[in-house]
Amino acid sequence: MPPAPPAETPLRAPATSTAEAATAPTCPSRIDVGAVLRAHAEAYGSPRAVANATPFTLRMDVTVEKKTGSYELVLGRDEAFRTEQSVSGIYGAAGKDRAGFWSLGIAGVTTPLEADEAQAPAFDAWLARRAYVDGFDEARDAASCVVRGRPRIVLRYTAPHLGNPELVFDYLTFALVAASAESADGGRGNTSFESWTLPNARGIRFPRDVITESPIAARTVRRMVQESVGLACKGVDDAYASTDCLARPTPKLVFEWPAGPVHVPMRNYLGEVSLEATVEGRKTWALLDSGAGLSAVDASTPAGRAFKTSLEVTGSGSSQVVRLGLGELDALRLGDLTLRHLPTASVPIPALEDFGARRPEIIVGYSLFAGAAVRVDYARSELVLARSAEGLVKAGATAVPLRVWEGKLVALAEVEGVTAPMVLDTGSSGGLDFRKYWADAHAIPGARKIIELRARSGAGEAATVGTLFRLGQARLGPIRHDDRLAQIDDPPGKNRLAGLLGNEILGYCPAVVFDAARRTLWLEGPCNRTTPEALAGWRLTKKDDKQQPDRPWVIETVLPGSAAQLAGLVPGDRLLVVGGVPATLDLPKVQAQVEKAPGTRVAVEYETVTRDRRKVTLELRRVLAR
Repeated sequence: MPPAPPAETPLRAPATSTAEAATAPTCPSRIDVGAVLRAHAEAYGSPRAVANATPFTLRMDVTVEKKTGSYELVLGRDEAFRTEQSVSGIYGAAGKDRAGFWSLGIAGVTTPLEADEAQAPAFDAWLARRAYVDGFDEARDAASCVVRGRPRIVLRYTAPHLGNPELVFDYLTFALVAASAESADGGRGNTSFESWTLPNARGIRFPRDVITESPIAARTVRRMVQESVGLACKGVDDAYASTDCLARPTPKLVFEWPAGPVHVPMRNYLGEVSLEATVEGRKTWALLDSGAGLSAVDASTPAGRAFKTSLEVTGSGSSQVVRLGLGELDALRLGDLTLRHLPTASVPIPALEDFGARRPEIIVGYSLFAGAAVRVDYARSELVLARSAEGLVKAGATAVPLRVWEGKLVALAEVEGVTAPMVLDTGSSGGLDFRKYWADAHAIPGARKIIELRARSGAGEAATVGTLFRLGQARLGPIRHDDRLAQIDDPPGKNRLAGLLGNEILGYCPAVVFDAARRTLWLEGPCNRTTPEALAGWRLTKKDDKQQPDRPWVIETVLPGSAAQLAGLVPGDRLLVVGGVPATLDLPKVQAQVEKAPGTRVAVEYETVTRDRRKVTLELRRVLAR
């Protein structure tokens, strides 16, 4: 391990600003960017010095939420490099080889990256090679100075392929003290360099104490340099050991395929794709969720209680910050396909109680979509999985471009004439669920009527507040989704994603095929299937009662101006019979009674919180109709 770095002492400042830098912690009257970068290169290592030193390996200790692990950067000649990190068996890697950029994220699948998907690894390589020293263009980029205890020079590079980096230099020592860049989805992480090592034999100093803050979750990753050596990688996890320091590691996650495609029966249950799965030898219900960056077990179910957590971290659900237990499932079976060593999170998901007797214990997320072609056949109630999409897509299907941004499948929809990058989410029963920061930026919903709705949704135990409104026009390829209810949520963190696009829109088509390998979403037409709209104006929650053991559905929310409100129903009322159908655990049968034409009259029997049994008639009506 290198000795501790010396105390910070002023180095020679640019000739135009020597007096200003030496007399007081103030900014110079004119920023000579070239002089600042030359002084930084002289003291900390130039691009040429780094290039002459390659190939080499930099090893660091890592701390994530009090758990320690290892980090390794291998910098090869030309443009080749690889990073690896492992903490409590949670592994990630990224790099570039002759075929281009790639990443092996927490989902466990090695993914080749397109140019607009590779900002994070490209930025890491750019920093490691000190390419920023020669990369500043005064006609394109911007420089400023701020005083944060001492003067700091801030350089902003206009380089979208690198995430438009921002670098901060201490003006007295010319040390790089902070850096940030956008990831593929537009989120911006921040890294601070607390100290640097002493120069090595080639005059290169490395960031010694590095702290990276997540742009969404409330956690930090801290790395401490241990040594820099020649090309002698030893790896950070024996399970991913490789004799080639720059090769793509082999994932632990294994897809065990039968001879042909895998056919799995499914149901569009409560608007979501529900199917049977076998989790480590035990059958249970599962949800197919293309919007989940990681597969998950519900911590409150038998599968969740049996799950072994390797690392607990703070993460982000679709609507709130949550605590996640990270680990892996030894085996998940979907039909004749088995996934071994599936990276998985454990998190409480009480919102799944709404599924009653079919309550899922596991959510099958992005790993499946990254490692297989997935056909969701809404018309035939069948899921088809294959190694590639060849043979899964029918002739005449419409191809919609697909991007992979930070473990999310993203397609561009058109919302009232505005292009909207939407996460494709088979785990969402709705059509469009917007993020507040994006909606605000595009004046949505504007002057239209709204309803504020508090409900439990997604992962996490807390209720969140959403805004309901009626959207005008929306398009995805051949799909037209007009005059339908949409929602705005206020999730933690910000990026350029507009929100989630769910089954209410995808289900317009008889079938859709997710082809991540070819970055294509295939829509099989005609995409004119009708998706019914519930017109009762209530939101239900499951609450068991000994006196009504087979009637679990209690009204959680009544929407203003709705059929339920006009009929006098209030939160806390327990449904007994709806349209002649007993309100048992099989909720879709109940929902079907209120998905009829506006004006339809539906008889409802219910019990008040004081145990009074009553009858009313709903006259179905559209909420927020224009």
